Amino acid sequence: MHPDPSRTRQLPSYASHPWMSQVFLEIADGVQLTSDGNNRWLLRHGEATVPFHLPEGRVASVLSRLVEKTLPLFDTVEAPSGGDGHLSVQNQLQKLWRYGLLVQVLHVGEQRAALLRNFGEVPLLPDALDLSEQLVLSEDVCIRRHRDVVVVEPVEFGALIEITHRRFIRLLIELTTPSSLEALLQATGLPRESATAFLVWLNATGVIRAATTDGRLLPHREAAVGWSFADRLTHSRSRMGHHVGGYGATFPLKGKVAVPPALKSSTREILALPAPESGGSIPRDAHFLSILHNRRSIREHDSSPMTLEQLGEFLHHVARVKRLSRSGEYEVAMRPYPSGGALFELEFYPLINKCGGLKQGLYRYEPAAHGLEDVSGVNAHTMQILLEAKRGCGMRSEPHVLIILAARFLRVNWKYESMSYSLILKNVGAAYQTMYLVATAMGLAPCALGGGNSSLFCKAAGTEYWQESSVGEFFLGRPRSDS
Repeated sequence: MHPDPSRTRQLPSYASHPWMSQVFLEIADGVQLTSDGNNRWLLRHGEATVPFHLPEGRVASVLSRLVEKTLPLFDTVEAPSGGDGHLSVQNQLQKLWRYGLLVQVLHVGEQRAALLRNFGEVPLLPDALDLSEQLVLSEDVCIRRHRDVVVVEPVEFGALIEITHRRFIRLLIELTTPSSLEALLQATGLPRESATAFLVWLNATGVIRAATTDGRLLPHREAAVGWSFADRLTHSRSRMGHHVGGYGATFPLKGKVAVPPALKSSTREILALPAPESGGSIPRDAHFLSILHNRRSIREHDSSPMTLEQLGEFLHHVARVKRLSRSGEYEVAMRPYPSGGALFELEFYPLINKCGGLKQGLYRYEPAAHGLEDVSGVNAHTMQILLEAKRGCGMRSEPHVLIILAARFLRVNWKYESMSYSLILKNVGAAYQTMYLVATAMGLAPCALGGGNSSLFCKAAGTEYWQESSVGEFFLGRPRSDS
């Protein structure tokens, strides 16, 4: 995402900010961190167990304090010569913070008043805040009640803030109009350090911004023109990078609700339908039924990679432009798979890991010319995308190709309202089925994924999150002989 210059300016120093004395780190609920006293540690979270070795030093000391009780946030700030490279306190705690294993707790005096949970890009040590400017609530935030807690959930970040103190709720209400720190303190009666710490949180998560008076659109809102708030929230929360809480098959209701049966039980009389004989009305020599019935996900790829010719044939049958025409105000590029409103907003990005005749890297399929545009070579972002995709489908072998489906959102948002994002996901499903059938007919190994990291894709492809980001992923390769 592009930086927003309208947000408050960053101040680099922490030592001069007493607000940090009100913020503490704790291990998140459901997370266990233990040590046997011999430099061996164990991290448990849900179904996952991660053992690791940590030599004696400041990091081990800080983690031991964290296990025993809350840790003041200020204690995580490195002294100028106190860093230990990749084993620095900030580096190690940032890893735990990045995956939602730690939380920040804000105190008002001795009372726990608010809690910050991060699952994405919010830094462990938030940017300091220039409080000489007036601040106002962002248009990109959802405020709701959950049991006895008020939850503040920004769209721009994978994070949420839980509030239990009434004065912080009053502060949010005051921020519906541009307000200075002094005005907020007078209206809420909050201590200056606690109010400042809360404002730093709100700024770091995009909940507030500097007030502007010239009426112009902020840069991130220019990119999101045409998006409804509900669609933005759905996209950000259903993709890694902007999600909150767990992600994927975490079995959140295990032990709480009985496993639902595979089939719904019938309560009324069933009228039997005649089964087709020898294919019914479909010609006997057609291969369609065989392809349809044999379609399945194949999660392991052969040691011998698929070829450039196979990739070209696959994309030709799935995504090429068959013809160009006009439909009212729209230019239409018809493709083999169906698309709502004939908009065909999906772009196909092959991420190549092993493919004969093609170097590794990220490409974009050019459907009119039937060719590949070289987007980027192998880098940390493409490697992480492949790693997360492998984990997502439980793949053990080296993947050949990951085809990433990205949506050009304005293509749909320009025409439709309320149903736009829902329509895009339906189009992804239609594309998936076409990809499965073509791959099955070609004897390849297809596997659609249920989720992915849109933020990583944007970094790899150089696209803007709200203009073009990933909405689907599909593994393709040569099947292993025993698959």
